[in-house]
Amino acid sequence: MRKLICIALFLIPQIVYSQDYPRKDFNLEKLTDEIFPIQDLDLNYEDLYENLAQLLSNPIDLNSITREQLQGLFVVNENEIDKFLSYRTENGPLLSVYELQSIPDWSRATFDKIIPFVTVIDPQSKLNSSLFKRVSEEKNNYLVIRIERSIETKKGYKSETDSSQRYQGSPEKLYLRYRVSRSNDFSFGFTAEKDPGEVLQWLPSQQYYGLDYLSIHAQVMNKGKLKNLIVGDYQTQFGQGLILGSAFGFGKNSETVTTVRRGNLGFLPYTSAGESNFFRGASGSYALSENFTLHAFFSSTKKDGTINQETEEDVVVSSFNASGLHRTPTEIQRRQRITETGKGIVIQFRTSRIDAGAIFHQIDFSEPVLRTTFPYNQFAFNGSVNRNAGIFVNFHWSNFTFFTEAAQTIDHGNAITAGLLGNLSNQLEVSMLYRNFSKDFYSFYSNALSESSTPQNEEGFYWGWKYSFNKKFTASGYMDIFQFPWLRYRSYSPSDGSEWLIRFNYTPSKKKYYYLYR
Repeated sequence: MRKLICIALFLIPQIVYSQDYPRKDFNLEKLTDEIFPIQDLDLNYEDLYENLAQLLSNPIDLNSITREQLQGLFVVNENEIDKFLSYRTENGPLLSVYELQSIPDWSRATFDKIIPFVTVIDPQSKLNSSLFKRVSEEKNNYLVIRIERSIETKKGYKSETDSSQRYQGSPEKLYLRYRVSRSNDFSFGFTAEKDPGEVLQWLPSQQYYGLDYLSIHAQVMNKGKLKNLIVGDYQTQFGQGLILGSAFGFGKNSETVTTVRRGNLGFLPYTSAGESNFFRGASGSYALSENFTLHAFFSSTKKDGTINQETEEDVVVSSFNASGLHRTPTEIQRRQRITETGKGIVIQFRTSRIDAGAIFHQIDFSEPVLRTTFPYNQFAFNGSVNRNAGIFVNFHWSNFTFFTEAAQTIDHGNAITAGLLGNLSNQLEVSMLYRNFSKDFYSFYSNALSESSTPQNEEGFYWGWKYSFNKKFTASGYMDIFQFPWLRYRSYSPSDGSEWLIRFNYTPSKKKYYYLYR
């Protein structure tokens, strides 16, 4: 699509030591292509760009980064994570990111991949200063202002278009974002957006604050036993994402090993322009002891959807709309019609080898959901309340990590996912994952690995591998076998299938790489 970019401003200064690695502007498209070079339909590239952009603009302090955060970067394997954590324990805080090159079994390629996402923060900068002073003096802040407009006039703006399909607003797309943050200390920011065709207006009574979409968050971390507090919009990531997985997670893709496991990251600020799949309210993490942490959250969000009048007194939700577009009278009528109230609690136990916990999450809808029934969706969620409970365990031993989560929709179906990933040698990495989801398991904030878009009505086994012949040549692949015990959309009987990938990668230099896949 041809677009005219009228204004673009992207400022990302960073705090660094005087002799630290010089941060530079990284090409986000090139970086994405290097990490995930094969275009994959299972990948949501809008979310991928968004996630990597946030990591680039908010690098993590190497002296406080956790195993889960390292795993969430998807660029280091279990052996490399072990070597890093051992190095930091034995040698104390890192003085520069250059020290990463001194870690045993860390190659130059690993260093080049991780360097955009990490930094070293002077610990003295956190001492003897108030939160207000730290925020006002923080150099890691950025502002993005973007205006886009299509050169050609679309049908929705033309006068001859039927009034029910005519766009009510201007053709410009407006985007505004600001964020100031420091790793493991604080984060404050907002995001506002108007899609092409949407109305620009100030009408607080109808949730219009200039632009159609507005998201705000305020986060503070590590204030004594209060480990994390977020007010505003946030995401959750616990276990393997069966119940609480609204944060970013990959599907099957060309990175065949490290992306299988979900990072147990807890509560994260929501900064995306996507208008669904987030919580709005408050969340907090409190350390009960050295090993036990209590996580709790509350949320109240407005959802787009279609409401039907069943009787004079009763109304029901027949469908939800997650597109976030409010251009035509019909789309505007569906805007923020349903209130979703959520609350949950997670009790987590963590040691150097074990990360385990129990989860409970409840969702209440302001109007009951009653979908039109077809053979394929007769087990879909209907009702006004959904409750999920589950447990998760991550166990690390040597170069291997075992991970699992089991969950149940109370009074309905179950779901389980279990996997293993690690290094059989310095050259060979492997991953395995088994999953089994009942046809009546309901989870609205899941990002568990699956063939379908939701963890429902599916059983499968995934096996991935990666072999490094030398520093320049690698091979990787995966095989996934799956079946669907019940009907699916446009499938009139239970079905099954398989998917596989093999990739050969040649990197003669830092700036050149070639790959062949099938």
